[in-house]
Amino acid sequence: MLREVTSETATDTDTPVVEFAEKFGEINVDLTIGLDVTKAGPLKANEGICSPGVKLHGAGFIVSREEARHLGLGTRAGLEQHIREYRNGRDLTARSRDVMVIDLFGLEDEEVRKKFPEVYQHVKLEVKEKIKINRRGEKEYIGRDWNDRPSYKEKWWIFGEPRSDLRPALVGLSRYVVTVETMQHRIFQTLDASILPDNRSDRLRDSHKARGAEQGAISGRKARACPLPAA
Repeated sequence: MLREVTSETATDTDTPVVEFAEKFGEINVDLTIGLDVTKAGPLKANEGICSPGVKLHGAGFIVSREEARHLGLGTRAGLEQHIREYRNGRDLTARSRDVMVIDLFGLEDEEVRKKFPEVYQHVKLEVKEKIKINRRGEKEYIGRDWNDRPSYKEKWWIFGEPRSDLRPALVGLSRYVVTVETMQHRIFQTLDASILPDNRSDRLRDSHKARGAEQGAISGRKARACPLPAA
């Protein structure tokens, strides 16, 4: 039996009156009687509908539009497929940073070196071998060469989580629906299919902070992409 308090009166006296509602049955772990929702499993119908955005694991993948031009965007054939428009949760809910991202998914490192040598050198220095000098003048080894995960070291030119399952779901769509995963009020937006969504924000490098933001102060919110046709 489960007794639930429904009303309390005269609680400031020696003879308070407390009324209960009684329920009979097996008591669940969340102190309810009836259907045990804690044992509910995921709906198979929901499988594959949404996906987190990519995880970079290397802020060096993020470039300004000016940097993108220096790396060959507009002059190197085919590079427009690998330097892409890019949004994270903060871009969707506040003012967009207007940055791009180097996306080399589907390419081998030697292929990148031959086709896009400027991009190869940039990612090698800013992602693979990146060493940061902190405010105390100390070196911080933040590049993929010092990452504990072997896959991140071996595939240093690829995002840590490139979302290979999301990419084919976007093929053939002109737009798709996105929402920010961690927010108080749920909102949905549509993005052009050419824009790559990020799962969480990487801190921007110094060259991206000309707007007066304190170094490292730009935080992000996780975004989820739902590859549904947007009318």
